[in-house]
Amino acid sequence: MASKYAFSGTLKEVRRHSQPSSLTIQLRFHFCQTSEASTGLKQFLQKAYPVMKKHNPSTPLLVREAFGTPPKIWARYEKGREVSVSVDGLSTAEVEKQVQSLAQASS
Repeated sequence: MASKYAFSGTLKEVRRHSQPSSLTIQLRFHFCQTSEASTGLKQFLQKAYPVMKKHNPSTPLLVREAFGTPPKIWARYEKGREVSVSVDGLSTAEVEKQVQSLAQASS
């Protein structure tokens, strides 16, 4: 399980030398504490957050809980480019796939 959230080196801090690749420099998780639509994301974070943080210590992983907020994951890449995906009503496994696709989109 531990290596499954390491994201194969894609979630690393921006390299000091300019490179054309687009690296993930931040992941933000937004959701409602009480909404059933956010259940999959909450369960994913409970299980995966410590492992992701351990394997990607220099990547900010921000968790934002707010009443009525639809569950969404944001990835910020180099040069300010941001991509978001809605995870409204998704299962834990489906949320995991979305996180992995955001991480892979950076390479």
